[in-house]
Amino acid sequence: EPRVFPDGVLKPEILFEQYQSMNRNNVFRMNPPNIWTQVGPNNVPLQSNGAKRGIGRVNTIAFHPTNPDMIYVGAPAGGFWKSENGGQTWQTTTDFLTNLGVSDIAINPSNTNEIYIITGDRDAGDTYSYGLMKSSDGGLTFNTTGLSFNITGYYRGNRVLIDPIDNDIIIVATSNGIYRSTDAGINFTQTLQSINMTDIEFHPTNSNIIYGASKGNTSIYKSIDNGINWSVSGSGLPSTNSVVRACVAVTPDNPSIVYALFGNNSNGFYGVYKSINEGQSWIQQSNSPNLLGWSTTGSDSDGQAWYDLAFACDPNDENILFVGGVNTWKSTDGGQSWSLNTHWYGGGGATYKHADVHMLKYSDCGSILSSTIPIYSANDGGLYVSYDNGNNWTDISDGLQITQIYSLGVSQTVQDLVI
Repeated sequence: EPRVFPDGVLKPEILFEQYQSMNRNNVFRMNPPNIWTQVGPNNVPLQSNGAKRGIGRVNTIAFHPTNPDMIYVGAPAGGFWKSENGGQTWQTTTDFLTNLGVSDIAINPSNTNEIYIITGDRDAGDTYSYGLMKSSDGGLTFNTTGLSFNITGYYRGNRVLIDPIDNDIIIVATSNGIYRSTDAGINFTQTLQSINMTDIEFHPTNSNIIYGASKGNTSIYKSIDNGINWSVSGSGLPSTNSVVRACVAVTPDNPSIVYALFGNNSNGFYGVYKSINEGQSWIQQSNSPNLLGWSTTGSDSDGQAWYDLAFACDPNDENILFVGGVNTWKSTDGGQSWSLNTHWYGGGGATYKHADVHMLKYSDCGSILSSTIPIYSANDGGLYVSYDNGNNWTDISDGLQITQIYSLGVSQTVQDLVI
């Protein structure tokens, strides 16, 4: 009550203006000495069955193009984090950003000191976007770009891509459409309006072709001119009023193929679709079991497609697919049949992996630990990795200080006792 206006409304722009004023008057310092100390949690607690309980939600994963030990993650309310040793330890430099939500990260493959982060929380709106931030020093500092939003716009930043041929071209997907820069983020042009594009992917060998998947007015979109113009991709897709959200997957193993995953209006599984001609036409591969629900057999009907929807195709095998929702499912025949890969409490004889998967992504540069390209899972518990194509998963979240704490109790009689 003391923090809202008499009409009950909280006005974040007033808070933001006061924060900026205090910064101008040097009331705040970027590195204040001995004022705040992080006290935990630091490591993921174990349950009695050996499963890790979860340190906090991770929205996105990115990789250094040549160093397999360098991993980057973004959290919905915990900022940007980097590991230089394959996830053994983590560090952040973003504690003093205006907004600690990060929905996606892109690394310039020609200059890895250039890192872009799109702010906000793509999947739950726990934080909203104030635009695209850029670092020119490997993530030590971040500055605003030509894509900035008013904090009362309540936009969500979703994905950011760097053109692999011309690294000055930046494509950003938001809840307010698509924005495109040709000068490394100095200026942006909005090339698609009013579509909440939650997922975008370049064609593996032709960056003029970009596939997009949307939420709300749900369909698969395609650009053939590097993101300048967009249209619904091909024939055979479900009607927009039958589905609530979609995502796409491509593979260098067969650049002509693109897959699409749809959640239905009950937020359960609608279907996996496949195109073998770059999205000109589509064929449904499967519509069961329910890949997005809680059941070990997929026999339930609903799910959380509005919140957790992830999709990945093996870069070396066009037929191997992973779908992430509450659980993770795997297909080895191009999405025609599915087996339970991990389960949110280890039910049905499946491997335990924390629930609610927000991104599944193969590493860009492999691993020094395995000849198989590792696949990573960003979920509500943190970050997991599999070095054997999903047969085993390892939690590498220890040290990520990203827990979203909703309430706090401090003992009045026992010093340092905090719940």
